[in-house]
Amino acid sequence: MTPAGTLLKEWQDLADGLPRAAVVAAEPPTVTAAKPLLAAQAGAAAAARGARVPVEGVFPDSPIPAGDTAITFLAGAKKLAAAGYAVYSTFNSDLLGTLKGNPDFSAVVDDPNSDLTSLGTVEFTSGTTTIIASSNNLTHLSPGQNRIRDALVLERAAEPTTEPSDDQAKQIGVAIDELDTDYATNTVTATNEDSWPDTARICIFYVPVEIT
Repeated sequence: MTPAGTLLKEWQDLADGLPRAAVVAAEPPTVTAAKPLLAAQAGAAAAARGARVPVEGVFPDSPIPAGDTAITFLAGAKKLAAAGYAVYSTFNSDLLGTLKGNPDFSAVVDDPNSDLTSLGTVEFTSGTTTIIASSNNLTHLSPGQNRIRDALVLERAAEPTTEPSDDQAKQIGVAIDELDTDYATNTVTATNEDSWPDTARICIFYVPVEIT
């Protein structure tokens, strides 16, 4: 049996905050014979990770891995790097202004008029403008595109605001392209986290279309 202290540490390494709920899956005969016990064990597993949570159900499923009686699933929030960014570019000159007025990423991410292009993810050493090299999955903008004009950073309401997000966004811009002489960055708090990638912040660059 795994010690309670080990269970708690494993949860804290992966999750932000406490468990919120639990469900259990087991072979159909096991569910029939031991449903109350399985629910109690799931509750104990959550308690070992710091919280007493509702067990939403015990469900029949198959196959269960050999040697296991059941599988317990705990719901919670994924721990995110404090200075991690998902990066996008857009040719839409109105998009950043729209998001500043209504910082709802879910309202624009699937709208073709937003003209969003994912440029990957990147992470900084927290509190600095130093990119962690191993985290740099950025895509450079195509040659011939214009310089980056503006950037908007959306941050989750639950995230600390101690990160120098404006400076970090500028550093991302330097890493993927050239900045316009009038380049500017703004940071706003998102109204929700719907449709967000698994990052603490989103950075969107406005890159005007090159006219030749």
